Amino acid sequence: MKLKYFDSLTDVTTYAADEFIADLQDDLERMSFAQEHLYSDIERTEMTARISDIRTAGPLIVHAPELLDSLETAFRTLDGISDMLHYEDGKPVTFLESQDIEDIYYEAVSVLADIEALIIKASPIPSGPSPIALAKAMTPFWFETIHSYDGLELAPVAEYQDKAGVKYCERVDDPKQAQFWSVYGHLPEGGVECLEDHDTEQEACDFAEQLLSLFPALRKNGLVRC
Repeated sequence: MKLKYFDSLTDVTTYAADEFIADLQDDLERMSFAQEHLYSDIERTEMTARISDIRTAGPLIVHAPELLDSLETAFRTLDGISDMLHYEDGKPVTFLESQDIEDIYYEAVSVLADIEALIIKASPIPSGPSPIALAKAMTPFWFETIHSYDGLELAPVAEYQDKAGVKYCERVDDPKQAQFWSVYGHLPEGGVECLEDHDTEQEACDFAEQLLSLFPALRKNGLVRC
């Protein structure tokens, strides 16, 4: 759509909303002063309520063109993700390389961030938890650092408490003493970082095997049992 005067559709809707509210405000002033005798208190109250409602809905009206653009962007992104997840030869989603999975994740989060910013700008009332916060809450913390590791370690762990009452965890030599099992990511320069804890050795092993199947970089040293 080519505009002759305004720079964008948002400028058009902003101007229209401001002018409309200004006209209603002028009407209210006439009802309250110059022509006060022609209107009842109920009519003035109703006009005040109309103006308030329009001001509340104003940001959504003003940013409607941008919201439409964001929806189109979100549709294209979802369409691209569906193409990445679909295999004509019937291969499962787990056949995806780790980089494909990360691409899907970051592309979705990027679009969410843009839409979230626009929703905040267009809505005068908070609309609940942030979509980005929800996405991150559902994403394991290790997802963004998984490529830092070149292997995995699995170990039995027990929780202890020192004299000051501070709790801490340590690996144990005897698996029978394990209170839970931990999976660690091994760093190329040495050392490990705990990824997840599991109630049983089998659960921890299944988790580790799943990571090895999804992230090829981990296969350099594979899974080490401690």
